[in-house]
Amino acid sequence: MFLIWSIVKAKKRRLVLGFLVMVVVTGSPWYVRNYLISEDPIFPFGGKIFGYSWLWNENDAAGAANDLYGAHGTPRTIKIIPLTPTEFS
Repeated sequence: MFLIWSIVKAKKRRLVLGFLVMVVVTGSPWYVRNYLISEDPIFPFGGKIFGYSWLWNENDAAGAANDLYGAHGTPRTIKIIPLTPTEFS
């Protein structure tokens, strides 16, 4: 996201469009595969949006999240890019 924001800020929209096309072309086979198997293109993260299927239910998602947050020390919120320019200093 930061890369896209900086390129847009530099007014190189053609570069952004090329980048987004490559992301879609690269990821689309997996999104289609996931949709055909589970009816959720971003399986298992889209259960609340696309609904749960025979492959994954709400309890499975809650258990996986608890395992990820509890056992591996993953923070519940991850701040990836600074929100304001003053956070650089």
